Amino acid sequence: MTMKKIILSVIFALGITFGIGTVSNAATIKPVETYNVEANNYYFYWQDVMKSYLVDNGDNTFTRVEYTDDKVYIETYNASGKIQSSTSVKKELSFFGGFYSGTHYNFLVFGQNNPNELDDRTVIRVVRYTKEWERIDAANLKGANTVIPFDAGNLRMVQHGDMLYIRTAHEMYASSDGKNHQANLTMTVDTTTMTITEALPFVTYGTGYVSHSFNQFIEIDNDSIVAVDHGDAYPRSVVIIRYNGTAGKSSIVGDIDEVDAFPIKGETGANYTGVEVGGFEASDSSYLVAGNSVKQNSSWSTNKIRNIFVTVTDKESFSEEGTTIKWITSYTKNNDVSNPQLVKIENNKFLLMWTKNDKLQYVFLDGEGNKTSGIYSSDTIANLSDCQPIVFNNQVLWYYTDDSIPVFCFIDLDVPEKVKVVAEHKYSDWDYDIITEASFTQDGSVKYTCERCGVKKNVVTPKVKTPTLATKNYTYDGKVKTPKVTVKDRTGNTLTK
Repeated sequence: MTMKKIILSVIFALGITFGIGTVSNAATIKPVETYNVEANNYYFYWQDVMKSYLVDNGDNTFTRVEYTDDKVYIETYNASGKIQSSTSVKKELSFFGGFYSGTHYNFLVFGQNNPNELDDRTVIRVVRYTKEWERIDAANLKGANTVIPFDAGNLRMVQHGDMLYIRTAHEMYASSDGKNHQANLTMTVDTTTMTITEALPFVTYGTGYVSHSFNQFIEIDNDSIVAVDHGDAYPRSVVIIRYNGTAGKSSIVGDIDEVDAFPIKGETGANYTGVEVGGFEASDSSYLVAGNSVKQNSSWSTNKIRNIFVTVTDKESFSEEGTTIKWITSYTKNNDVSNPQLVKIENNKFLLMWTKNDKLQYVFLDGEGNKTSGIYSSDTIANLSDCQPIVFNNQVLWYYTDDSIPVFCFIDLDVPEKVKVVAEHKYSDWDYDIITEASFTQDGSVKYTCERCGVKKNVVTPKVKTPTLATKNYTYDGKVKTPKVTVKDRTGNTLTK
C-alpha cells in the first residue's frame, strides 16, 4: 500500500473533515432531516426533478443520496437501516438536476439560468466523482437553446458502456412568436473524457422532440435507447420513443420510432391533462408505463376520479395497435390516488405501488402487465416519495421523510403481505394512546404509538405511579366522547390528550 493510500485510510477511519464534507462516527452521526413525502406526485401539472435516491452497494449496505439546503448529502446505512457514515457535496450551480450511480463513477448534474440567451454560458454541468466522492472533473453544456434548465420537468440518466445518456427538460430561447417554450432535452456524455458528444436542445422533429414535456424517463433495452415523455402538445400523449441501434455510441441521432401509448384528450398545449406518469420499465416482451388518469372522455377536464393504469407495448410490433392500456384499479369514488411507482424485480416480474387516501397499495405484475397477485393494502404507514424504490436483499426498499430523518420501508418479496418500517424515533414522533385508565399499565407507564410508522411501545414516563384523569373534560368528534388525560413525564413536561 502506498503512503498516500495509508493516509487516506487513516482519514476515513478517524472521520476527519475534508473538502467534500465529514465522515462521522456511526455512534454520533445523525441523518439529515428533509421533506420528500408525496414528492412523486405532480403539483403544478408537471413533475419536478427528483432529489432523493437509494443505491444498493452490494455489500449488505445501501446509500441514501438527497439534495437539500444547497448540498447533496450522502449517507450509508447497514441492512437494518442504521446509519454508518455521512458526507456531503456542495452544489456547483444554482439548481440541482439529478444523481446517477454509474459503473465506475458517481455523477451529479447542476444547472443555472441563461436569461440573456448567451451561447457561451454554462446551463448544465455534469460532474464526475469517484465512488468515494472525490471530484474528478466535469462536462459543461453551454447555451444549448436554454434559458431555464430542468424547467417544468424531471431528469433521469442511464449508462451503457462509457456513454451516459441524460433526458431532462428546459425552457428554450424565445421563438419567432416572442415566447419561451418548454420541451425535453437529451444529451450524451462520454464518461472517460467527460465530453458532451451530442445534445438535442432544439425544435427538431424526428429526434425524439416532445413539447411540452412534463416528465422524462430513459432506459437501455438491448441495443436501443428508449425514452418516455408526458406530452401535452407535440404529441399530446404519454409517448414512447425508441432510438434504434444506438446504445453505447456517442450519438443517438438516427432512426426512431414513436408510439402514443396513452393518448390524452384536450386542446394542444393545455397544461392540464388529468394524467400523471410514475414509472417506465422493459420486460422481455413489452414496454410498461405506469401512471394514473381520469377517464379520458368528453368530460375529461371535469373528471375527478383517478385510477391506476399500465400501458403495455409489444416490442416487436412497437405500434399503437400493439399497445394495450390495462386499468389496475376501478375506483368509482373521488379518492386521493397518488402517482404510482413501478419497480423491476426481474425481467418479467414487477411491483406496482401507489397510495389511496394516504394508504399504501401494491400489486405484482408480469412482463405483460397482468396482475399476478391481489392488491395488497398496508395497515402500516408507508408513504411514497420521489425516491425510486430499489431491490435490496430480496426486499423492495424505499424511504420517505416528513420534516424528519428517513423512514425506511421494506417489502419482503417472499412474504409481501406486511410492510416493515424502520425509523430512528424522536420524542416528537410519539403520540400516546389515552382512552381510559386501562391505557396505563400497573407501573404507571403509558402506551405510545409512533405517528410515522405505527409501532407501539410502553414508556415509563409519569412521575407518579398512578396517572389521574382530568375532570370530565370531553371532546366530541361526531361519534365518540373521549376523556382528556393529563400526566407528567419524567422531565416534568405536562402531557395532555
